Amino acid sequence: MDAEIPHLRRLDRLIWTIIAITAGINFAVSVFGTFRIIWTTFLAAAVTNLLLYLTYRFYTTTRKDPGIASALICTAEVIAFAAVGAPLSYVAASTGYPLWDATIAAWDKQLGFDWMGWLAIMNHHPPCCTGFSPAAYSSFTVQTAAVVLAMALTGHVLRLRTIRFEFHSGYPCHNCHFGRSASAGRLGLHAPVARKLSSHPYRYTGSCTLAVFHGLRDGSFRDLVAQGAQGIITFPSLHTAVAVLLIIAMWPHQISALGWRALEPHYDSGDPDRWRPLLC
Repeated sequence: MDAEIPHLRRLDRLIWTIIAITAGINFAVSVFGTFRIIWTTFLAAAVTNLLLYLTYRFYTTTRKDPGIASALICTAEVIAFAAVGAPLSYVAASTGYPLWDATIAAWDKQLGFDWMGWLAIMNHHPPCCTGFSPAAYSSFTVQTAAVVLAMALTGHVLRLRTIRFEFHSGYPCHNCHFGRSASAGRLGLHAPVARKLSSHPYRYTGSCTLAVFHGLRDGSFRDLVAQGAQGIITFPSLHTAVAVLLIIAMWPHQISALGWRALEPHYDSGDPDRWRPLLC
């Protein structure tokens, strides 16, 4: 564990640098652009991060426990980046490039995917809507927190930092791509036909998102918020990217405390450099 400390500190510095740069971009567009930061929406994240950092310092200096310390600092990184990352997606959406919805719909057609057909099936099976919409979609935060805690408390602190760095460093690129190839989503493309067809509250899941998305594009919405921010990134899907990272994170490990066991590849687990990041 002691040999990993320099690598952990380097990754933490890189992650916090990315967070600071992201926050700087948001601040810059509020000073030199038309956006305005709603500071009160950042208060909860700021207070939570302060408490997490103070507790983290306690477990790194007074009562040293690398597992708990890693869980605390990685949770702080997640909260801080979520607070500044959501506004960055608002900035990306405001670029106003032509929408890719028709192109993506054409790709779906070539793949044989009938979105309206699936919507009709969901409408006839309300329990599916309840399961897939609020339960599965909203588990994004729960899954991320669970993986952070599981990896930190079972000693996989270096791999955890590496996964966090991969996400934080990839998110700005993700936003650049979204800004250049923005999409309102299939609900936006097919509305009001989709809403008329739907008979379940599932249809309203994109209503607020579409209002914010189009407001950002036409200039009528210019608030940068942390708490209460809408998820507007449709393509490439941020949920899909995080799902892949979580699978990669858990793939080689057995987390017996949670009853999880990922399918393990055959590799020499005794090789400490097997999963060591190249940047270290």
